Formats: sequence, C-alpha cells, structure tokens
Amino acid sequence: MLSCVSGDTVSGSEVYHTQAVATKQYLASDTDIVCWEGPHVAAFTVALAVLCVWIAVPTAVFVLLYKNRRDLGSPRMVRTWGYLYACYEDEYRTWEFAVLLRKVVVVSIVVLGRPLGPGIQQQVCTRACCCAGARRD
Repeated sequence: MLSCVSGDTVSGSEVYHTQAVATKQYLASDTDIVCWEGPHVAAFTVALAVLCVWIAVPTAVFVLLYKNRRDLGSPRMVRTWGYLYACYEDEYRTWEFAVLLRKVVVVSIVVLGRPLGPGIQQQVCTRACCCAGARRD
C-alpha cells in the first residue's frame, strides 16, 4: 500500500524517443493508482493512523504499568489491568509489551523498507529481533 515505484523521468525519455513516458510514481501492487493522489492519500492516512495506534496504545499501557509497578499487586490494579500481567512472574510483567513492540517493528520494516531490498530488510529485522531479545542484568 505504501510502496511506490517511479515512472520514467523526462530526462530518461530520450532513450525511448517515441515511446510513452511515465512522469509520476505509481503503486507497486497496482500501477493504475498514482501515488500521493486521490485514494492513495486516503489509504496512507489510514495506514499511518493504524501504525500510530499500534505503537501508542501498547506504549501508553507499558508506561502506565511501569509507573505503577510497585502497586501492581493492589486489588484496584489487578481488577483493572491484571489481565495484562497476571500470568507472568513479577520480573517478567513487561515481556508481553516487548513481544508486541518487536512485532510492530518487524511489520514496519517489511512494509516501509521495501525500497531498501530484501537483504537490508532481513539484516535490520535480525538486528531488531536480537536487540529486543537481549537482556541486560
């Protein structure tokens, strides 16, 4: 949805002489759709909003739990937020958020990193997964 491919540039048209020349960017999955015009702008806006929600909601809950980490055993916190951390031991209560954030990062790299190529995407995803799984004592 976000991956656009460039059409031929005006300076590159000299090679084609009488051939048709594309001067805009088009959606890689459907080259009938011109990028950054009409439906593509609406789709990008929706995708950006979804990405913000994917990152903002888990981050906000993580911050809330981290700030209240001393009170996580209180009945009010258990009743309100306990479903997020009740199945984890005390020192691993934030692990669910680390896993969720790692998934968001990998999906973002795959979707937004398409122009970089699969080799770079793979290296960045591997680095992100290694950093997310690293534990510092």
